Amino acid sequence: MEHRIAISHACGLVAEAILEKLSESGFKPDSLFLLDHESNAGKRLPYAGGSLTVQDQREFDLSNCALLLLTQADVELESEALSQGCLLLSHAIQG
Repeated sequence: MEHRIAISHACGLVAEAILEKLSESGFKPDSLFLLDHESNAGKRLPYAGGSLTVQDQREFDLSNCALLLLTQADVELESEALSQGCLLLSHAIQG
């Protein structure tokens, strides 16, 4: 089974740095999902010589991902990920 990772708030600076490191490490683009607010859905962000399309993080099915990198505090998204069985990794998780 291939592990899929979702990155929240993908248009922000933290996500940009994460994408750069994942690209350098050779992480496959088809294993990544970029999520952000509805207003950013459809934007294309550079990744590994190509680009990935940002999806609406409120509509995305996180049950398809093993891990959500939560790059900004977002209690609603955190709760949704946990309810769908997706692990969270973040410096911003609320206690």
